[in-house]
Amino acid sequence: MEEKPIIAKFGGTSLKDADQVKKVIDIVKSNTRRRHIVVSAPDGITDLLYILNEGGNIDYSAETIINIISQTYSKIIGGLGIEFDLAPHIDFIKKVAWKKQEVELLASRGEYIMAKILAKALGFEFIDAARIICFNPDKTVNMEATWKRRNVLLEQTGGCVIPGFYGALPSGRIMTFSRGGTDVTGAVVSWQASAEVYEKYTDVSGLHMAHPEIVKNPNIIGVVTYKELRELSYMGANVVHEDALFPLRTKKIPMRIRKLDEPDSDGTLIVPDNDTRAIRRTPGSLVGIAGRKDFTVITLEKTRMNQQVGFLRRVCAIFEKLGINIEHIPGGIDAVSIIADTKALDKNIQRSHFARFLTDKIALPLFRLCNKKAHKWLLPFPERKINLIRRKILQDLKPGSIMVKPGMALISTVGHDMTHMPGVALKILGAIESAEINVRMVNQGSSARSIIVGVENKDLERAIRAIYKAFVDEQNRA
Repeated sequence: MEEKPIIAKFGGTSLKDADQVKKVIDIVKSNTRRRHIVVSAPDGITDLLYILNEGGNIDYSAETIINIISQTYSKIIGGLGIEFDLAPHIDFIKKVAWKKQEVELLASRGEYIMAKILAKALGFEFIDAARIICFNPDKTVNMEATWKRRNVLLEQTGGCVIPGFYGALPSGRIMTFSRGGTDVTGAVVSWQASAEVYEKYTDVSGLHMAHPEIVKNPNIIGVVTYKELRELSYMGANVVHEDALFPLRTKKIPMRIRKLDEPDSDGTLIVPDNDTRAIRRTPGSLVGIAGRKDFTVITLEKTRMNQQVGFLRRVCAIFEKLGINIEHIPGGIDAVSIIADTKALDKNIQRSHFARFLTDKIALPLFRLCNKKAHKWLLPFPERKINLIRRKILQDLKPGSIMVKPGMALISTVGHDMTHMPGVALKILGAIESAEINVRMVNQGSSARSIIVGVENKDLERAIRAIYKAFVDEQNRA
């Protein structure tokens, strides 16, 4: 039975110059099972290509950008000592540089050229990502169509290099992922090839238990499950692109994050939720802590609220109509709090008293008869969404009181079997209390993986440090 391949992905910092690329080549050649290699553009190149599409800016003229791109690749080619004709690729960039409708094609050329160069240096075949990754018009991967294209990979008897970050619509038009999308390319290739493991090489030794700018020299997470990583990513720990996890989960393919300069280190291993390497961890042990600022709490109080069928649904419907995602809904018998992103609530929509009268009383009834939407000119004046929410709640739900308080930060403490271990919540709250920080919210939720607390924005960093110290000091003593 043939051994499963190892998929290796190398990011921009791992490919920024010839010395870094030589390290990549050594890693690939050290194991013959690393047959499918996915690459980003050299660090900074994609940003320059986006600026180029805009015609340059105050810092970089179009001519300067093209020269930087050309010199970056020329130095890599020269440092590797290979023969590679760069001129046609630079000419193509010049050709599409100012075509606004070709911005995604232009942005993809950084990865495209780097993959071509690395394939040449390794003696591997180059496979264009447009041949194997099929997009839907909404920029999601068409998994069914992409699965059918896996033979392009599987038919390779030797190694191949694939540019990350992009794919194509069925029409052949290039389409890119969001930033960090090369992670997704590597995950999709791993899924297509039924890989044993997906390796991501970067400039850090693995995932940290807390952000290094908040906690000094935080420990590296040894093992984390897909779901635990999702909990951390939700709070901003975006070391791995969120969409990269889904292809891996479908085939239970583990992912290992390693530092380029420490290729033999264990790094961080991301595993399926029922993997024995995760299950055998001590219940209540810390995996990681992440936090995010700028949430707003909207609290409604109304006597016998719990006896009004559909009350919470009507509250949520107000947010839904304005396209605002609700993060948490802690509540009690006569009160409920809605927690949402402050930026979403502060956005303006084109509403005013006069415009509301025109729209609600005259235009919308008429346009409903014609099954059409009101024109934008009927909504000429901006108004913050939070004001509309407040007024709509008062009109439709008639609460006894409504209070809006911004400036809250949420902290997620993620660990193995966190909520089923006695004393874990007390440890978190005790750590925060010892730092003389007020807790505005506690939410254990239905997941056993995390406990979320709310504090003032100004207290976020101190609270994370206090929680980290409480858990890590105890784990180190154990």
